[in-house]
Amino acid sequence: LMLPNASTLTWIDGGKRLLFSEIKEGLHMAIVTTDLARGQSRDVYVPPNARGMAHYSYLSPDGKWVLIVEMNARGELRNCLYVPFQGGVAPKQIGDPANICKAAAWSPDGKYIYFTQEHAGRTHIWRQPFPDGQPEQLTTGTNNEDGIAIAPDGKSLVTSVGVEDSMIWIHDH
Repeated sequence: LMLPNASTLTWIDGGKRLLFSEIKEGLHMAIVTTDLARGQSRDVYVPPNARGMAHYSYLSPDGKWVLIVEMNARGELRNCLYVPFQGGVAPKQIGDPANICKAAAWSPDGKYIYFTQEHAGRTHIWRQPFPDGQPEQLTTGTNNEDGIAIAPDGKSLVTSVGVEDSMIWIHDH
């Protein structure tokens, strides 16, 4: 077993290093980077709350920043944020902190962050200029967009689109 207590593995630095989420203790999950032998392992981001979980991470195209999807102490996806890959600076939130951020991706040139954010029961795609731009909603309507990936040429994005349909049936004999 190469990476016990780990998930969401990404190969970085031309396949020489890894970026992943790792459970530190209990439910506390951090973003970690290491070489293939795990001899040069270091924490990139550790949530401040002992029950916080950094579930997903995305390295910027220039390798200097990491987008993170974080779960709060109650086990709810809450925030998307970014931190420097080398550390030393406090995390900065993207999108509206009052809404739930579920997934994120970088544009190939690193000038934009794309993310899905839930508000009032609907999840839509947003874009925010990096590093300090204002978020802009790209999709609207009754559909939900869940998950996001950007094509390598930057001309397309990939997501899952659907509509939730619920009903209750009562059968009385």
